[in-house]
Amino acid sequence: MIRLRTLIEGVIEERVSDVVYHATSYPKLLRIIESDKFKLTSLRETGWEVDAKWADELNIRDYYVMSVARSLSSEFIRLDQNLTVIRLDGRKLNSNLKSTAFDYTHFAKRFTDIDPGFDEMEDRIISRKPHITNFSKYITGIYLSPDYIRRKIGKDGILGAGYQMLLIGVEELFKRDIPIYMCKDSKTPSFSPKCRIESMDEFAAITGEFSKGD
Repeated sequence: MIRLRTLIEGVIEERVSDVVYHATSYPKLLRIIESDKFKLTSLRETGWEVDAKWADELNIRDYYVMSVARSLSSEFIRLDQNLTVIRLDGRKLNSNLKSTAFDYTHFAKRFTDIDPGFDEMEDRIISRKPHITNFSKYITGIYLSPDYIRRKIGKDGILGAGYQMLLIGVEELFKRDIPIYMCKDSKTPSFSPKCRIESMDEFAAITGEFSKGD
């Protein structure tokens, strides 16, 4: 069995890519921004069988992890268009945290049925602590799902509580100088310069069009 000490000291430790992505819900993103902390997943409390077996094999059940994708074409990002995506500076993560590669598909196939077309390789941040503090220093951009925003507006309109909370969160991102991206006509997350939102006025103007059916 590979011991945790071996993992942490680098025998199987691998640096994350220079740029990595983490998909999450908008409410969770708000909590991350407000607290400037990221809550990692406890490997002792995980409800995912794949994670539990992986932790047992490495003898790291007392640790916490964060999964990050190497590409926006990740299955976990591509399959849910309602998620927001956080772009992270992998070099800064490597300077302060430990990580390893995880071939999710290969590992999962050993003990469970999995879609033959599903192929996922990810990096995992590993820590003894349940949170990553000062998390905003690692963030280089936020992609907001236009589908999620359309749904919020469609439910109660631009004066509804859901959309107003969205505006508060976006304003906080601007205050922290975190770049915001949204491609209103695309189903695929993108951090292309043409998708960057430069101001609250621009964000309000674009999302206001959603209430008119684009």
